[in-house]
Amino acid sequence: MNQMQSGAVAQLDSLFETTRKGPQIAIERTDLDARFITALAGDKHILVHGPARLGKTTLLKKHLDASSYCLVECQSGLKKADIYRIYLADGGLSLDVEKRTSKKLGATASVKWLIGSASADAGRETEALTRSLTIDLGNASDVIRLCVEQSYERFLVLNNFQQLAEDVALDVIGDLGAFYERSNIRFVFVGVTNTPDKFIALDQRTDGTIESLCVGPFSEAECDAYFDRVGKITRIPLPPDVRQKIVDITQGNIWLISKLCRSFVTQAAPSNGSAGGTSAAFISTAAANLVASLGAAYERGLAALATNSDLRVQFKTETDVGSGQDPEAAPEPEEPADVKVVREALAALANLPEDADRDERRTYVKQQLGELLEEHTPAEDTHYKFLGLAILSALVQKKPDQLEQGVTAGELSKELQAGVLAGATALDEQKLLKMIRRFVRAQDDAQPQLAIFSYRSEDESIVVTDHAFLVFLQNRDPGDLLDSLRDAAEENQYALESYCKRRARLSD
Repeated sequence: MNQMQSGAVAQLDSLFETTRKGPQIAIERTDLDARFITALAGDKHILVHGPARLGKTTLLKKHLDASSYCLVECQSGLKKADIYRIYLADGGLSLDVEKRTSKKLGATASVKWLIGSASADAGRETEALTRSLTIDLGNASDVIRLCVEQSYERFLVLNNFQQLAEDVALDVIGDLGAFYERSNIRFVFVGVTNTPDKFIALDQRTDGTIESLCVGPFSEAECDAYFDRVGKITRIPLPPDVRQKIVDITQGNIWLISKLCRSFVTQAAPSNGSAGGTSAAFISTAAANLVASLGAAYERGLAALATNSDLRVQFKTETDVGSGQDPEAAPEPEEPADVKVVREALAALANLPEDADRDERRTYVKQQLGELLEEHTPAEDTHYKFLGLAILSALVQKKPDQLEQGVTAGELSKELQAGVLAGATALDEQKLLKMIRRFVRAQDDAQPQLAIFSYRSEDESIVVTDHAFLVFLQNRDPGDLLDSLRDAAEENQYALESYCKRRARLSD
């Protein structure tokens, strides 16, 4: 490919880049767009929810002018006062956070707001006039009063709202009624969730002041419209077999669809010397490469979640969690090499001939070796396994539609206790349910961090909120994935045992 051809392909490739205003190639999702426009024209707060990578952020950028809203990216450590501080600063406030005066009052701030300007002599010198006051950043009334007084009432967009700590989220939710009744400030919540259960009670508490919009996968008609749009802009039409292949692979996930269309267009470009030669077979290869790149990150995160030391279970006998085999039939674990050396050294000491001169030294060495052996050998009937691995083993073998609809914690608990957790001790039904909820929170500890599973409190179910993960599972052999996770658990088993022993010593 010469330099001119390379430039033409690069130009086509750039059409799929996302700008600050959203994707350059986009289509109208007639019903969804109309509902969002209507919601913006109303007076209610707005919730935009749905699985990841299906166009929630694109919807906002498409219909909201950048100057009409303040965007706050939610993180687990963000507090309510931080959210209001960012919002006020976006409106031109100079904030000096002083100190936390009390638990009740929260953080206070000295606020300076530019309220106008006075010119001493036209064209020469301008003096900014400011006014200072102190407000409680955790108090919605203070924030509302200041914003209304200064006519600052932009939309407040909370992106990835599900990342906020539960108590912070509920605090923000509790303020919505006050903002609705006493100002024109409207919140727009954007969250990765299939079922926004946090908002069920919210909608009742705020007398229906939330307009909810779910952003789901593209329908077949919407996929066709997108393909037509790609063909029109790039002047490279997508053949019917290619279209169908993309739809089958992606299940309507627009993020994946755009990636595969991008691969097809750049490969099929006449300047690439392959016009007419790119087909559904190429899409299959491109999809496999895309899923593989996704899978690498997913599998690292899943392995970290599977081997989280805080998610562990104790067994009376050595059992292979994840295999479902009978604990009684489980083979004796192979003795670690270092433990074997210590045991052989003790046996050699015991066989030494009696010698009074060396008796004291022998006793000392035996004591040291005995303590070392005790430290490295699990106590009788005390074995630990990773509960995260057990839960994942059960989940990834479910069908994608089951994971999307939700697997109840009770159903999962019974399945685990009858299979991979048979023989576990000190693990009653309630404790297991609590650990399953903790499993969802533990995704934040994974490296890389995960946002695959969500806990739906309405019916106590685990649901998959990352649609791309469902596509990944459809194109990944569950057996191979489980083997990979079990290998990770096996590599970390010794670390888990050591961790549990340290915890046991600290609690004694």
